[in-house]
Amino acid sequence: MIGTVRSGVVRPAVTFACEKFHKRVNSPREMADDKDPAGERKTASAGGGSNGPSPAEFAGSGVQFVVAILLFLYIGKWLDAKLGTAPWLLMAGVFVGAVAGFYSFYRRIMAASKRNGDK
Repeated sequence: MIGTVRSGVVRPAVTFACEKFHKRVNSPREMADDKDPAGERKTASAGGGSNGPSPAEFAGSGVQFVVAILLFLYIGKWLDAKLGTAPWLLMAGVFVGAVAGFYSFYRRIMAASKRNGDK
């Protein structure tokens, strides 16, 4: 199968998902190749696009939540050792970490919905 020749580089006629991803990341001008004749961008989904935020935006939220809990857990444990209040500051640290993780996730959700025009 013969592909297109552009600037001395032969491209295959079939493009794979990873090639499209790298095009988007590396050069927005190359994405113009993915437009149909009417000028509308082709989408991979059958519905023609998504109305909500991308799942990739929230991929690190679980890790961030766990890190917040562990960070405050160790801060509470350290303070308990210094002040002799075991296990109260450790438990308070876990709760503060959970609240901080939820708040961070809430802020991400609100920012994404604001960008998409939701109220």
